Order: sequence, then structure tokens, then C-alpha cells
Amino acid sequence: MLYRSNDNDRDFEVAVYNAKVRQLTDDNQCHPYLSDHWANAHIQDIKAENEAEARKIAAERFPSREGFVIEQIAPSRYFQSPVRDKA
Repeated sequence: MLYRSNDNDRDFEVAVYNAKVRQLTDDNQCHPYLSDHWANAHIQDIKAENEAEARKIAAERFPSREGFVIEQIAPSRYFQSPVRDKA
């Protein structure tokens, strides 16, 4: 999970793929160091205060100059931090 720790953080799912790998696999070629699996979207879990910060964290980890495309960002359906009872 990618994150910067903060008490207000929420969990987000980010779908990211690599356009260079996608083009190469369409041409029946391989990327020199990335797996062909990067032609398809990978779901990355990111902790961030909001969607804009989640996008920034994802963009730092998966830079567009290297062919990565952030396809979608959404609040996580599965990894939300549990809410503590105030009892």
C-alpha cells in the first residue's frame, strides 16, 4: 500500500496500466524491463486524505513519462480502516 500517514487518511483504489507495454504487446513485442502484465490495469491501494492526494501519490510512483496511465481512482470498497466504537 502506498501512503503518507495522516489521521485523516482514507483508502483509495487506483487502476494504473502502462501504455508503452500495451502498445508493445499489441505489436507482439516485449518491454525491456516491465512485464507484459502491465498492459492491463493493476489495482493499487493508496492511503490519502482525498482523491487529489491519492492521484499525486500514484503519479509519483507511476510516472507518465515512463508510460504509466492512471485510469481510475475510487474510494476503496474493501480496505477502509475500521471505525472504532465510542462506547
